[in-house]
Amino acid sequence: EKALAAAQDGDTITLRGPLEIENAAPIEISKNIILNLNGFTLSKPREEALLRILGSNVAIINGTVQNTYSSKPVKAVEVGKLDHTGAKLTLDNVILKGSQANGLSGSGLSIRSGNEAAVMSGTFNGGIYTEGTLTMSGGSADQLELGALDGIQVTLSGGSFDSIKIENGAGYQSLLAAGYAYQKQGGALLKLSEMNQNTAVTVVKCSHPDDPSDGNVCPYCGYAAAVTKTDGSISYHRTTGEAIAAADGGTVKLLANAGELTIGSPLKLDLNGKTAAKLTVTGEVTLASLLPEGCAFKSGNTWITDLTGTEL
Repeated sequence: EKALAAAQDGDTITLRGPLEIENAAPIEISKNIILNLNGFTLSKPREEALLRILGSNVAIINGTVQNTYSSKPVKAVEVGKLDHTGAKLTLDNVILKGSQANGLSGSGLSIRSGNEAAVMSGTFNGGIYTEGTLTMSGGSADQLELGALDGIQVTLSGGSFDSIKIENGAGYQSLLAAGYAYQKQGGALLKLSEMNQNTAVTVVKCSHPDDPSDGNVCPYCGYAAAVTKTDGSISYHRTTGEAIAAADGGTVKLLANAGELTIGSPLKLDLNGKTAAKLTVTGEVTLASLLPEGCAFKSGNTWITDLTGTEL
């Protein structure tokens, strides 16, 4: 606490050894500092969170925070508090352990409404509970649980979870960053329609495998097409029509089979091994102009060489 009192915004506080905190009150971090645990453990038995984050740009890295309270399960780290918003915590290479009692574990990390956490890597014993904003690109948690409040923002582009529990009715697709999917741990991609809170998953980049159900969106990530613009930026779209409209001279890549496509402005069309039921060009667009370099159209087993028309 003396180090926190002396610290200024932007400073790094580094542990020099394991530390068991003795004071009764929670440690509140309201300054924008980096807490480098330096491979050690910060611990305390407390009936509330061990650390409470109130600053708008706080980071905890490289070590363990453990609540050792033995009478009931209690969280280890909390972002925000009642009537406090705007706190943000970044976590990298950490282990957050909620206390254990009667066979139950408190959350390693808890995020209050109006506050935010960004997880780069780490292990969350007891899981992550959020009513606020969570972005996660790596790490693992026993459980990810969304509270009952509407509008909770979660964006997953990585991470492994033994369970994902949603209490506010949001869909599992809404948690995924665009172009990502759930994968059974050690197994294949999981269709969104098959995802439930009892399935252990890892979030991975979606490979958009062929779908024998012949749907018009990838059943794993929920998108129909991706657009790569000429500046290299990539966006994902739930319909091919939206993707074509957004192309602006870039490349539209199908992520699932498509129905009838009509293209009236210049772009490249990457069918990506998928099938379009019909392709029509209008205006000054030609069928030949749609093809990326080195690509060709195919109907069944026949390669199409005559591209002088306006339909395929």
